[in-house]
Amino acid sequence: MENQKVVTYSLLGQISDSETLFSGPLDIFIPLIKRVLHKLNLEGVHSGDNINLIKKKADVEYGVDFPRPVLKYILAGIKKEYPNNLNIAFNDDESFVIENFQFLDYEENIQKSLINVNIVQESFQKFCESNHINLDEYGSIFDFIDQNKIELSKYLSFTKAKHDSDFTNEALFADYFRSIPPLFEIIKDIYLGSIISTYLTYSPGRVNANVELLFDTNFILGLMDLNTPESTHTCRKLLEICNNYGYKFSIMPDTIEEISRLVNKKIETFDTSFISKNANKEDVLNACERRGLKPFQLMHFVDNIVKELRKYNIYVLNDVTKYRNDAKYSKIFGVFRKVRNSDFAALHDATAIQYVKAKRGGAIKEFDRVNCWFVNNSTKHDASNGDKIALSGYQPDSISADELISILWLSNPSIIPQKGEVSDIGLSALISVTLNASLPKANILRELEDNIYKYKNEDLTDSDVVRISQRISSRKLKNIEELNKLAQNDRKAFIQNIIKESNIEKEVQEAILSELRNYSINLSTKLESYNTKEKNLENERIGYLKTEEEYKEKILHKEIEHIKSINELRKYKRDEYIKRKIGDWRWATWKQILFVIGIYVIGFLGVYINSSFNIENVMRINFDPNTYNILVKIFAFSGTALVTFFSSILVMKYVNYSNIEAYSKRLIMPDELNDLPFP
Repeated sequence: MENQKVVTYSLLGQISDSETLFSGPLDIFIPLIKRVLHKLNLEGVHSGDNINLIKKKADVEYGVDFPRPVLKYILAGIKKEYPNNLNIAFNDDESFVIENFQFLDYEENIQKSLINVNIVQESFQKFCESNHINLDEYGSIFDFIDQNKIELSKYLSFTKAKHDSDFTNEALFADYFRSIPPLFEIIKDIYLGSIISTYLTYSPGRVNANVELLFDTNFILGLMDLNTPESTHTCRKLLEICNNYGYKFSIMPDTIEEISRLVNKKIETFDTSFISKNANKEDVLNACERRGLKPFQLMHFVDNIVKELRKYNIYVLNDVTKYRNDAKYSKIFGVFRKVRNSDFAALHDATAIQYVKAKRGGAIKEFDRVNCWFVNNSTKHDASNGDKIALSGYQPDSISADELISILWLSNPSIIPQKGEVSDIGLSALISVTLNASLPKANILRELEDNIYKYKNEDLTDSDVVRISQRISSRKLKNIEELNKLAQNDRKAFIQNIIKESNIEKEVQEAILSELRNYSINLSTKLESYNTKEKNLENERIGYLKTEEEYKEKILHKEIEHIKSINELRKYKRDEYIKRKIGDWRWATWKQILFVIGIYVIGFLGVYINSSFNIENVMRINFDPNTYNILVKIFAFSGTALVTFFSSILVMKYVNYSNIEAYSKRLIMPDELNDLPFP
């Protein structure tokens, strides 16, 4: 895998841990493209006729393909952050302008990702050298981490997942270094980033709530804590998520029978099985040893399995005879017979596939439209028709619990707030599946176990048996079938070979444990020191920011106080302005009153002057008695009306406070009298 892609995965993992305010699935890529725009600016690129230049730079910088529609969406998101900046534009015709675009926020994260990627690769190389494993290229550890993303592509983009690489060594490395949390956290970041990168090719839709999950045997064993602790967490987490969505949970009667057969076989070999349970962490007996369970407790589990399943809202289907009969004559049954350990197991899986097909009612292209899944616990159905269907662009019939969780999380990240949990689930499943696939078949292991126990009391010790199981578990002992044949033909040679392998394991363990322990201690110290320095730098940065913020707060406080003083002065001036305007408003009425009085006075003076300034001649000269009486009445009526009219106006302007307040509010204040806004 390209180094740039791995660094990008690590960066995405870091961003997803620190950023919690993304409004959309593609928003997490906005900082990456901002960084590209900044780099283009530094190279002298300030505009372009189309976005090909940006896409080419982004693809090379990060080692992943940014589809043009996705890139256009991201650029539109960037433009929204600079709405009034004329120097930044991304137009509908794909031309763009990026004058003086600066973005330096994630350079420290990039450097951290580079360091982390080198640490993982160096650690993997050290692990291989300590175990005398020679590889041409130690970057394969990142191809291993990327496997789950490739598996998800079957469901999200209809591409075929290739399984032509053996990642046993990589899985052993990841499993071993779980004990060093700082290193495993780096691996988890890279894994999470690989899953997040699927957003570039997958646009999640609404989660379909009308879905039925048909559970396989290994899922139920994981759910009941008869597998690994990690698988128990995965299975229960899936039920928790899907129960919230309202999914229906089902199990076939055939699955109940298969579980009963499997557990009863384990009860029969409870006291004699040692290699199998130690070589395979997923073995039921391994879980029994971990939990301290006894055979009678397994028997109790078998007798009460249906009752236990009901506690999880899992119900047994009434009758699957039709689907079983259809399965007997299906092509998939023939395929499963070649890879399952019995015809019963093959028919069981084929029946489940027939049930799923019937429930779906036909082939479905979009993941969001699937209404039924055959769910297993991590184990992939190799060479199943599901993979073949996926090639033609349709959804497979089965899905693993961890894959379903990952896709549901991509559709709605809020279902698992702790993103580290998604990485834990996916990586645990990936490690488990890879190691389980590299184990010899159960019947071969059982045969070796029987052969060893034949001679255990003679020349073989308990320590030899323990070391042999450890050698098988670490995939260093691979010629098991040859050893079984040797046990039948040459007992002495068989014992000698077992003792030889035991001694080799003893020497290797002593050397490897010492070497890897020292390396692990040094690595842990190195990572802790690095993290401490990083935290110190972050604390210093926070301290500087805090000081800067305090300074800004002081400046802001002074500015606010200054604005308050200005606003108080403006309020005083505004009140005076209102008083003046109210005075003008009232004076306008008085002017009208004076005007009317003036008319009366002028009229009277005119008549008075015309009567030679003799009041007695006023009536005698100017009016006859009838006219005089009419005029008196007119003057009396008009005077009364005017007094009433102007009195009401004066009351409204002097006494009616609501009217005065309404007038005040209608006044348009000059800008210099309005309050200044606070910052």
